[in-house]
Amino acid sequence: NLNKAIAGPDNETKTLEHLVAAAGKISPAVRNNGGGHWNHGFFWDSLDKSGGGAPSGNLGDAITAAFGSFDAFKEKFAQAGMTRFGSGWA
Repeated sequence: NLNKAIAGPDNETKTLEHLVAAAGKISPAVRNNGGGHWNHGFFWDSLDKSGGGAPSGNLGDAITAAFGSFDAFKEKFAQAGMTRFGSGWA
């Protein structure tokens, strides 16, 4: 859908960053699809290959206090992501 939204000489050669920055002037499809693509790339590039697992320290304590356990947090988080547009807002 992003490709359809940017079809034409004015936008086809712009970088994703330029398209997202100007999305309000182009179309909501650029904001939704281009912004989503950028956010997903940023997310995956931010992950640590040796990371993962339950957090510890203050974050782990806060998750346990709010959700009861890390597994319960993961269930709630997954449900939130599956039930709203823009799952990154979960």
